[in-house]
Amino acid sequence: MPSDPTPEPPEPWVEQEQSQIPGIQIFNLHIPETVRSRALGVHPAPKFDPNFVMLNAKAMKDLLSANVDENASHFAFFSRHGTIMGHDHAADVKAVKRFSAFAANTWERNDISIRETGRTVNALTPGTTILQALVKGDGSGLQCLIVQVDGLVGAVTHVREGTLLAALKGKGEFAGETDEIAGRITGVEVSKAGEGAEGGESVVADGGSEGSSVDDGVGSGAEGSGKEKRKEVEGEAKPPKIQILVWRSEGMGQYMVNELGPHFKIPKGFY
Repeated sequence: MPSDPTPEPPEPWVEQEQSQIPGIQIFNLHIPETVRSRALGVHPAPKFDPNFVMLNAKAMKDLLSANVDENASHFAFFSRHGTIMGHDHAADVKAVKRFSAFAANTWERNDISIRETGRTVNALTPGTTILQALVKGDGSGLQCLIVQVDGLVGAVTHVREGTLLAALKGKGEFAGETDEIAGRITGVEVSKAGEGAEGGESVVADGGSEGSSVDDGVGSGAEGSGKEKRKEVEGEAKPPKIQILVWRSEGMGQYMVNELGPHFKIPKGFY
């Protein structure tokens, strides 16, 4: 026997009501209860939490742009899941988005690996090379990750609430550098290798041996007080560009920690 046809859902209807004001009529729209409306009633739309302090995209872009200089050509602010949340005005958006996504994936894998094994792991994303991983003094995770994604080299640091900041330079800007880390950049001709970046315990990019601990310090280009101090500073070698990039990333990241304030959060699911 043929089954009974599925009944059509009732149609909405309009009820007309006479207003007390002459010449005005009131129309009330009635929507009948259906399976869908009942489901929506059981699972209402999420409510906005006023405690979330959201980002002002324009202010973020202005802040990052104002800090661009010869030591950091670009800045990118993104989540640990790779969602870009801010970059400077002059950045190549496509390249920065790609860097953010790949660097975030590499950070996440290595942060876990360092905490569990004390070693780095190779990047999975194409065109990504780990140049150096700087570990926190207590070994609880990454302090800074120097990574190359295609033509961009960046020093990535953690800011807060699952966000990362990268100070970026084009790989061509490291041509002629003499430090060991710059020597790992693909597609760049460098001179004799030297020492790596400071700021934490160094783990080499291939995940093999651990480097020696180094102390945090002030850049040798800082101004001195008095003629004798100036001569001393002028006689010292300029820090490697990689080292300065790390300092710029860490300094800018610490500034953003204070700027974002204690109530800044990334809403759950905002990836």
